[in-house]
Parts: sequence; structure tokens; C-alpha cells
Amino acid sequence: MPRIFRIPRRDALVSLAAAVLAIAVYWPVRRAGFAWDDFKFLLESGWMTDRSQWPALLAHGFPEWAGYYRPLGVALYIVETNLSQFLPGPMHLLSLGIHVANIILVGALARILLRQCSAHPAYAPLETTGWPLLAMLVYAVHPALVEPVVWISAQYDMLTTGFTLLGLLVNLRARHAATRAVGVALCFLLAAASKEAALSFPFLLVVFDWFRTRAMPDGAPGLPASWVLRTVARRQWPVYATTLAAGIVYLGLRAWGLGFLVNPATKATWAFWPQLQETCYTYLAYWKLIAWPMNGLAPMYDVDAAPFAGVSMRLIAVDAAAVALALLGLWQWWRRTSIGALVAGVSAALLPVLHLVPQQFAGSLYHCRYAMTAIAVACALLPLLLHDGRVRERSRRLVRSLALVACIWLAFALANTRACIPLWSDDVKLWQWALFENPGSAKAQESLLGAYIRTNDYGRAKELADLMMRGEARASFGSMLNIAALRIALRDVDGASLALAEAKKDMNPSQIRYSYLRSYMLLSGQLGELKDDLGEAEEAYRAAIAFEPQLPEGYMRLALLALRRGDHADARRLYDQALQRYEPAERARIRQQFDAAFTGSDARRADESLADPAR
Repeated sequence: MPRIFRIPRRDALVSLAAAVLAIAVYWPVRRAGFAWDDFKFLLESGWMTDRSQWPALLAHGFPEWAGYYRPLGVALYIVETNLSQFLPGPMHLLSLGIHVANIILVGALARILLRQCSAHPAYAPLETTGWPLLAMLVYAVHPALVEPVVWISAQYDMLTTGFTLLGLLVNLRARHAATRAVGVALCFLLAAASKEAALSFPFLLVVFDWFRTRAMPDGAPGLPASWVLRTVARRQWPVYATTLAAGIVYLGLRAWGLGFLVNPATKATWAFWPQLQETCYTYLAYWKLIAWPMNGLAPMYDVDAAPFAGVSMRLIAVDAAAVALALLGLWQWWRRTSIGALVAGVSAALLPVLHLVPQQFAGSLYHCRYAMTAIAVACALLPLLLHDGRVRERSRRLVRSLALVACIWLAFALANTRACIPLWSDDVKLWQWALFENPGSAKAQESLLGAYIRTNDYGRAKELADLMMRGEARASFGSMLNIAALRIALRDVDGASLALAEAKKDMNPSQIRYSYLRSYMLLSGQLGELKDDLGEAEEAYRAAIAFEPQLPEGYMRLALLALRRGDHADARRLYDQALQRYEPAERARIRQQFDAAFTGSDARRADESLADPAR
């Protein structure tokens, strides 16, 4: 095994203990189901089952990912969905495995930082295992990580965090310049291929490289900064050069895969004051999420952005606190203190999600999963802060107080993590929780209605849909589609027609999500069937297939439509095309549905033949 990955037996046992705890805490996920975008990306579109489309999917991404280029994350989804036969249990266990790997990387990074960057290198052997163990435990049970660990569609967040941690570890451990440069650049490229948030990687490199000079002979605190900068440049220029090259390679692949670097459909409106206040608010919200994540962990944060354009004492206080924290962190980082490294490291990890560019993320101001890399960096740097000689020299009472605070934090975190896991494991519970935390949220209502329909809970679905149609709840384009789906399931022609008409009023193909347009076409076809207008239904289904050729439901509905017309040969052909696009777990149900329709069609034809003397 290469020297860079060798772990002493004592450290290996500590890592094993943290891994066992994480597995024990998250073990219920083996029975968790799909949630949120899992249905749309992994189950409904047909991309994952059509092997002929995999190269295009890897090269260009999901059609819905208009501005995302994540080939490594997509490749992982393709492999795991097909190996697991589209069962959620194995996919959740894979997510747990990635989380365990990241826990071990956090511990390894904490140990190497203690040994290389401590200004007080004389410490007891217990501290070399105790503090990294604390770092791993905090990361293992941090409540904000329940979202990415339990939600399958967030695996690319965990991949980006893992490759970022691995790159930082290689940068600290590899002694040979060429090995270090190539290893770091490769990790950066893999992190970027997992998710665009890898933008923070180069900034984290600079944060760690500058901070570690305090423990080097040429970087003593008393030396001029220019001398230290030259020291860093002499040692690290190959790393920076290859990292830059890796970034250029990624941008080239992105431009080839998507046809652009920045999504041209994104219309950013720049306004200094609202943008500054939104960034400051988000920055402090993430710090709160990292330091005390014991409440407000719902899947979305429906924050009204309108006040950011104005002036209030509360927002000015938020701005002042955020700017003061960032500047104080930079100043202390420049002085190469432990607290400065922690604040600067977390800030660098959060750069891609602070709304510095005016673009909203998934209808929410911030998300737990976006803090994942920042939490990992904070945990890795925490032992160095606690081991700081100035903390230990104050008094043993202070050390004991910190240990007590850590134990209390871990107890609360463990309880919150176990409470959140079942909520993320069930789509209905997830959106009931989201609506409870964000009353009146159109997105939460829309998603909860969809979850009710998916589980055939038409009673609660109808109650919520009626509220939306009466204007007592905030309706959206997606909500109207869900209401139409419910009314079609209840065979309510007038209700379905009204809902689709309301949806059409708000339709703007350039601004509506890809999956919504697909659903609108399918629902229009189903409504046509409900009205016995088979021509209208066929036109809508063919439009849906033309829009997304991998769509299994479009082929299946056309097949059933052909049966109604008595065209068995065309029905069989379309059915075969549909069946190969459905995930394996659904194929038995689809076969049964088609066979029942086929038998019914034959019976009807026989009855008509007996009733018609001309035949």
C-alpha cells in the first residue's frame, strides 16, 4: 500500500469505532424508500433502463439538468440502479457506505493537521486519537447530514465532499512534488465531475497551504509574509498549475457536453444591496446550521427575499455580523491561527452556495446538503483548535468544560439525527414535515399532493387539492398538474379539464421544468381518453414521446390506446418498447396491466363479431 494511505493500527481502530457508530445510527435506512427527485430522475423517465441512451446521459446529463454537468454522479446512478434492480434499500446502503468513507477521511485529515500544523506539537498519544475521534463522531452524527445521507439523489454531494477531502489529504501527505500535483489535480477533476460545488476546492487548497506554514521552519510567525508566500509558491506551484489544468479540462468537457459554460436561460439580475443582504443572511444561516443544527432541518427553507431589497435594523445587524465574522476569520487566517483556519476553511467551502451570483437554488434559499463540505472541513480543523496550547494553558477546567459541551452537543445531535432519518425515508412524511416548517409554501404543498397521489391516498389528496382550487392554499403550475392527475384518477372530467386549463395559463416552456412539460402532455392524453377523444389522446402521447423518447409511460399509454382501437399488432410493438424502458420492479405490474387490457380487447371484439351479422 502506498505510504500516503497507510494508517497506524491505533488510528485504524479509532476510525473503525466511528464507522461502526455511523452504521448503527443510520442502519434504519436499509428499509427507507424513494423521496423527492428520486422518482423523477431514477424511476420515471426511462433513462436508466435504456442502455443505448447511457452514453448521451453521461455526456450531456439529464435533460432537466439544464445547467448541471455531473457525469460521475450520473455514472454512479446508472450503475447502482441497474445492479440493485431499482430497489431503494441497496442504494441507501451505498449512500451510507460513502458517508462512512467520508467519516474516515475527516479523521485522517484531522490527524495529519494535528501532526503537521500544530503550533504546539508536544502532546500526549491519547490526544492524537481522542481529538480525531471527536471530529469523526461530530461528522458521523451531524443532523444536517441526514438529508444527503438518506436522500439517494444527493449522492453527488457526498462524492464531491469525499474527493475534496481526499485531495486535501493528498496535498498534506504526499511528499513527492509530482505525486502531490497529479493526485490533487485528479481529485479536483473528480470532485468537479460529481458536482459544480467543487469550485471551492482551489480556495480550500490556498487556505490549508497558508495555514500549514506556521509549523514550517521557513514560515515561523515572526517572518515577513512575503517570505512565507515565496515558500508556499516554491513548494506548491506544481499543485496549483495542475489544478488549474484540471479546471480547464473540466470546463472544456462541460462546454462540449452542455454546449455552454453558463446556462443561457439563467437571467441574473444584479443589484448590489439586495445581493449583499441575501449573501450575508445565507452565510449566517449556514453557520447556524453547522454549529447548532438541532432545529429547522426540513428539506426546504422558504425565505421571503423581498425584505433584502430594503433596510431594517435586523438585516443591518445580520450584515454587520456576517461581514465581521468573515473579515475576522480572514485576519486570523492570515496570522495562521487555528480559529482563523477554521473560519476561512468553512467560508471557502461555502463560497459556491452563498448567492454571490444571483441565482436561486431549487426554490430554497439554502439546503442542508450544501453545507456538507463545510461541515467536513470544520470537523477536520476542530481538533487543531481544541488542541491549541493557549486553550490548554488556561485551565483544566476549561478543557473539561469543552469536553462537557462536546458530549451535550453529541447527545442532542444523535437524538436529532435518529428523529430525522424516518422523515427523509418516506416521501409523504418528508413533505408533511416541510409544510409544517414552511406553512403556505407552494412547493411543499405541490410535493405533498404528489406524494399522496403516488401512494393512492386520494382522500387526503382531494382535501388538499380542494383547498388549492378554492384559493385557500398557494397553487403553482406543478400543483395544477397534480390536481389534474388526481381528478383523472377519480374520473372527474370537469375537474381535470379545469386544472389543466389553469396550468396552461401559467405555461411558459422556456421557464417551466422539463418534467412538468412532460407531465402536462401525458395528462392531456389521459384527459382525452377520459373524454373518449382517442385522436386527442394519441396526439398528446406522441408529443410526449417526441419530447422525451425514453419515456416508458408514453409508449405504454399508446399501446393501451391501440388495444382500444383493436390494432393488436401495433399495441404489442408499443408495449415491447415500453416494457424495456420500465425498471425491473415495475415490469410485472405492466405485464399484468397489458395482459388484462389485451384479454378485455379480445372479449370485446368477440362480442362485437357475434352481434354484427355482417362479420
